[in-house]
Amino acid sequence: MYTASTQRLLNGHKTEQLFLDFINSKSLWRARTYGQRSLDNKLQDDLRRIAISSNSDYAKDKINKLPEEWRHIYKRGIGNSFPALCRWDADALCVYNNSPQFFAEIKSTKRSNHAVFIEASCYLAALVNDRLALPLHFVFHLNQPDIEWAYATLDEIPLIASRMHDGRNAAGSGTPFIIIEKDKLTKSVDQLLLQSVDNWFL
Repeated sequence: MYTASTQRLLNGHKTEQLFLDFINSKSLWRARTYGQRSLDNKLQDDLRRIAISSNSDYAKDKINKLPEEWRHIYKRGIGNSFPALCRWDADALCVYNNSPQFFAEIKSTKRSNHAVFIEASCYLAALVNDRLALPLHFVFHLNQPDIEWAYATLDEIPLIASRMHDGRNAAGSGTPFIIIEKDKLTKSVDQLLLQSVDNWFL
């Protein structure tokens, strides 16, 4: 019998593999695993145990990267411990014809839900991660006839989000999360791939 946490993790891994398979099915495209899944389990566990004071100058500097209206909600949700943001490095690097194009943060969705959810720390990690040197996109498996995979850019997340929840008294990981209604996700990854190919030939 799986715990709710284990089931979420398995669903996440399954969705990540579906996205890798989706990209790898496209001519000249390859998706390569990045982030936590490329690390061994012991190191992943160690990263989860890293936490510093949310009142430290370091944590305050990072939290201030969030939109102003989200900062107090995030701080309330994480309490006194600021997590190691490297836990939320992007899930995959997408490569066209041996030329890296973008990183993807892959989010699983339930068909029965009207919204998708992003851990706020995941969004914050993307905001402060300037070492990637390539665009990072959030991708969502909508599995709909018109859009199988949708995406949103980092800049678009606060514009299309309904709100941030502090995570308390909510089903899930108990950490702050961002809510986005599915009808706001109108951009397909297929179109993103075509645009990337067009740019590659410029």
